[in-house]
Amino acid sequence: TNPEVRQAIVGLTAKLAGRGDERVLAALHATLGKNDASRRRTAVEALWQLAAHGDADAVERTALCLEAKDTLLRRSAVDACGRVAPPGDSYAIARVTLRLEHHDHRVRRAAVEALARVTPRGNMEAIRAAAARLEHPEDGTRRAAVEALAAVVER
Repeated sequence: TNPEVRQAIVGLTAKLAGRGDERVLAALHATLGKNDASRRRTAVEALWQLAAHGDADAVERTALCLEAKDTLLRRSAVDACGRVAPPGDSYAIARVTLRLEHHDHRVRRAAVEALARVTPRGNMEAIRAAAARLEHPEDGTRRAAVEALAAVVER
C-alpha cells in the first residue's frame, strides 16, 4: 500500500475511534499476526496512535514485530515501541537495544530514537545496554551505541 494512503487510513481511524477503542485494538492485534508486511506496518503505525500510552499488550505485540523479516516493519515497530511503552519499561528497553546491532542502519537509527523516547535520562539499564555495544565489531553498531548513550545519559 502507498505510504500516503496508509497514513490517511491511520489518521482517519484515529479520529473516528479514538485512543483505547478495544474493537479497533483487537483488529490491529489480529492484523499483526498476518503475513502481509504492508498490512502489519499499517497496524503498527496505527497501534501507537490508538493504544493508550503504556498499554502493556500493545508494547508486547509491537515488540514481537521487531523480529519481522521486513525492514520497514521492524523500523515501524521500533518506533512504535518508543511511543507506546511507558518510560523506563525494562522489556521495551531490552527489545529496542537489541536493534542497535541490526545490519540495517535505518533500524539502528530508529532504535536510537525509540530508546530516547522510552528511556528517561540517566536510566542505568539503558546506559549499560548501550555501553555493552561500544566494543561491537560492527562500526554501525558502535556508532548507534554512542548515539544511544548520548540520548539517555544525564547532561
